[in-house]
Amino acid sequence: MDIVCKKNILGILKKNENLISYQDFLKVGLHSKFSSEELLLFFLKRIEQMDIENSLEKNISKMIYLIYAIMYYDFKANKSYSLEIYQEIWKFYQKTLPLSLEEESKKYLYWILKLIPKKYLEHLDEVAKETDRVETVPESKETPENEKIEELKRMNKNLRKEKHALEMAKKELLDKNRLLKEEKKIIEEKYHENNFEIFQMSQELAEMKRIIELKKLKENDTVFSLLYEALRKTPLNYEQIKILLATSSIQLTDEELKSFFEEFKKTYSCEPSLISIPLKYRISTPHLPSQKRVQMPIPDSKPCRLLFTSDFHIWDSNENLLRQMDKLYNYAYQNAIDYIVNLGDFAGYCSSKHHVHTLEELNGILEKIDKAFSLDSKIPILALGGNHDENFAENGVDLLKYLQSNHENFCSLGYKNAFLEFNKDNKLALYHPNRRFNLPDSNELDQNAIHKYINGKCLKDKVVFSFLGHIHLSSLNFIYQYATVPSYLKDRQKNGALQVEISFDREENIANLIFNPLILEERLTKTTEVVWSRKK
Repeated sequence: MDIVCKKNILGILKKNENLISYQDFLKVGLHSKFSSEELLLFFLKRIEQMDIENSLEKNISKMIYLIYAIMYYDFKANKSYSLEIYQEIWKFYQKTLPLSLEEESKKYLYWILKLIPKKYLEHLDEVAKETDRVETVPESKETPENEKIEELKRMNKNLRKEKHALEMAKKELLDKNRLLKEEKKIIEEKYHENNFEIFQMSQELAEMKRIIELKKLKENDTVFSLLYEALRKTPLNYEQIKILLATSSIQLTDEELKSFFEEFKKTYSCEPSLISIPLKYRISTPHLPSQKRVQMPIPDSKPCRLLFTSDFHIWDSNENLLRQMDKLYNYAYQNAIDYIVNLGDFAGYCSSKHHVHTLEELNGILEKIDKAFSLDSKIPILALGGNHDENFAENGVDLLKYLQSNHENFCSLGYKNAFLEFNKDNKLALYHPNRRFNLPDSNELDQNAIHKYINGKCLKDKVVFSFLGHIHLSSLNFIYQYATVPSYLKDRQKNGALQVEISFDREENIANLIFNPLILEERLTKTTEVVWSRKK
């Protein structure tokens, strides 16, 4: 092939990369020993792989011109090709002919057919007749072969139209799918907004309910106070209680007094003295359960997320306290926490430091604690009682039982220690010990003393990991498998909490724990993540 022709072809390809790879053509064309026949066959095969129907019209015209250019220069050199080449040219002609082309492109297309030697025409589906039919006026009577070709062309054209219609329908469906996804996103956002509004309304309703109940209680404050202060000092029977109330100008019938006393006993533990007749009642210390076991559900397809907190020591329920509590519940809500686990000492109340003399003082402390737990109404709170919480028993109040009766999401774990059992061999142990385990004159922990304490408490139980409150320091020990949870509001180093993510294997055994220690500043913030894997 003429070197000028090759350069012209390469110039066209370089500007039209979508026709055929310029680099590929360069390899087999200008800098190779391939014959023009091999080059033309390569070129036609590559065109056959292209989607000509979706190509731009100018690209099709370039392809027609390139085929003609190669054939023309060989024709001038009296060179012909094999039948295979002409068959490929004929296929290209058949594929291109039905398309809407410019007149110049059609002219080159017809000239390509003119360059086919006559001896090959009879092998190309009556190509000569077809060429004459295109270039001259059609005969009035078509042959059966021509009719068949025309029918195939019409079918081909209809198929292309159907293909185009299907592509348009596909595009329309994709657009609808995109719109549906956008609508779904908007609906989900509205759903979360509505959920948050419902959450706020539920809190407002809970607050209104609490205010109404307090109002009812205050209507009977006088009677409650008289009974509370009297029964703390000495046992009294019904008649003595009636006389006590009468001295304060309060007249109650036997039925009214009995009904009122039943309400009083729901809040304060009252035991009758069995050795006296009639029975005398007094405020007694309630039985405080310990080593409670809670069966925990294992999630189907996600880890279980626990948020451990401890040692609130609530005494004054001011705005700052409520803001800090709000940070805790907001973090739990935003991080998909399944359970908040509190390891005790909700109250700062201690009989040796803060003496409670009247019912009003006791109700004031309970109200402050109650208010702190009224901020959230969704995430379950599993609560272990601490030594400060036990002191309420001196006034006949089981604090955990009191909170559980006032909050649907609050679950009492008893006092001192408890177990969260996912199954027989997968337990977490919870402790609120009565000592700090500090090394002398430092904030360093006595690791061996803690290990000894834990072993003494759970000799009969196989525990995967233990969690301790009361210590007011954060630490992790993977050797003895325990964590000390910081005080949320009164830690000796950094106020905070501990997030723990529990993953299970196929046998529903605890596989690993992911620890995220949290620091309380402007909000609860994660620090370095630590992973503990269970040894098999």
